[in-house]
Amino acid sequence: MLRKFLWLGMLAGIGIMLAGIYSPATAEEGSKAQMMDMKGMMGGMMEHGDMPCMPCQRGESPGKYLEMADELGLSEAQASKLREIKIDWKKLMIQKKSEMEIISLEIDSMVDMPNPDQSDIESKIDDRAKLKADLLKGCLKASLDARKVLTPEQYKQAKKIAKKMSCPMMGEKEKTK
Repeated sequence: MLRKFLWLGMLAGIGIMLAGIYSPATAEEGSKAQMMDMKGMMGGMMEHGDMPCMPCQRGESPGKYLEMADELGLSEAQASKLREIKIDWKKLMIQKKSEMEIISLEIDSMVDMPNPDQSDIESKIDDRAKLKADLLKGCLKASLDARKVLTPEQYKQAKKIAKKMSCPMMGEKEKTK
């Protein structure tokens, strides 16, 4: 009996941990909360050292390049392409995060059942992990696609600007342990 409660407690802890990666934003908080949530999710990956620092985590994103449009001397065609990449990335992020939240709710529900099926719960955990991987891959794709829009000179300039703005990630290599 005690083993059963310990097992349920462990599964509930895993569910809570996974659910903690995404917390829904209220309507008033809007995109600022989404960005904080995204930074939290991505930052957690860097803190644990289990993955390399992704370009989108270093500030290399279509949105950052658009913010630097004047300094970089972006053409209208470049700005238009960066806006398109940014919108595609945001759509993917919204979709994947919503699916992750739904799976988290399903995991919570399954753990609360009188006789939870471990293999079913583990399958849901795997599904959620795949969505998180898809999200990171989408972040990488958006960052690399955005970088391709810039000329090599504009990319160098973007790194210099970010460094001047004290961007802690862009322009610096991730420190290895």
